[in-house]
Amino acid sequence: MRIVMGVKEYESGLDMVRSLERLAFPKPQVDVVHVLEAPGGALGQFLLSASEGDFIAQYRNNQEFVARNMVGALCQDLESRGIRARSQVYDGKLGEQLLEYLEAQEVDLVTVFLARQGPIEGRFAARLAKRLLAEAKTSLLFCKHGIDVRGDRERAVFATDHSDYARRCLDRFLAIAPRGIKHITVMTAFQKELTSALGPFVGHLGLDVSRWVQERLRVESDRVAERLLAAGYEVSIEIRQEEVHEAIVHSMEQNQAYLLVLGAQGHSFVERMTMGSVSMHEVIYGRHPVLVIRD
Repeated sequence: MRIVMGVKEYESGLDMVRSLERLAFPKPQVDVVHVLEAPGGALGQFLLSASEGDFIAQYRNNQEFVARNMVGALCQDLESRGIRARSQVYDGKLGEQLLEYLEAQEVDLVTVFLARQGPIEGRFAARLAKRLLAEAKTSLLFCKHGIDVRGDRERAVFATDHSDYARRCLDRFLAIAPRGIKHITVMTAFQKELTSALGPFVGHLGLDVSRWVQERLRVESDRVAERLLAAGYEVSIEIRQEEVHEAIVHSMEQNQAYLLVLGAQGHSFVERMTMGSVSMHEVIYGRHPVLVIRD
């Protein structure tokens, strides 16, 4: 399995190394990628070049030396854990270089670290996450840390809207097969607005619309659970009548889960009213690491 790990600094890179080891993907090969950014961006580079002679060249050489030592150390750490690794250092911006790298390589997963501390780190994390979610065509693992990241690292919540896209994401999840996860909660959320919308279509049949929706979602969740059980995971099912972000928070807390797994987004009316397009919100604002699956 080919994994690209976008790294800004050693400590966060080490956190991603540990996460990859814990998730235990099959036969992983990791490309550790670091991008050297010019001080102050393109304008800063121009101004410094005009006033400081060869300062930029010296600065870049020093930064490259530090960067190559860093990614080399991370590769050594990966190798010590039985994970094949190689290092890459580029010039530019992390988001752009990662996307260009993905266009040129056959990659199964991209992982980056989203810092939750400080306004500058937070803005950078949000920009990077939005760009990868919007443009990357491969699955994404967003690692996080801090005092608010809790949960059993062997437990995950698989949030699904049971759309065709979500079913293809399940296929992809089973293909990459993280064996470090032992228990998965299959969670579907629907809001009261869904029962109101469906009432005119099924209410005349004398059905309890809310119960009818839950029964239909339970049938679909059972199908997902059967496939996960066949793949060797322990499985539980939850059908929550809550706003989707509240449902995710409550499910993660009650199941003591560490990792949230979901598809990129849904598009149809029913998808929006059940799981909807939630990946962006959970990646940027959620307190938990997120594995976004793309088919």
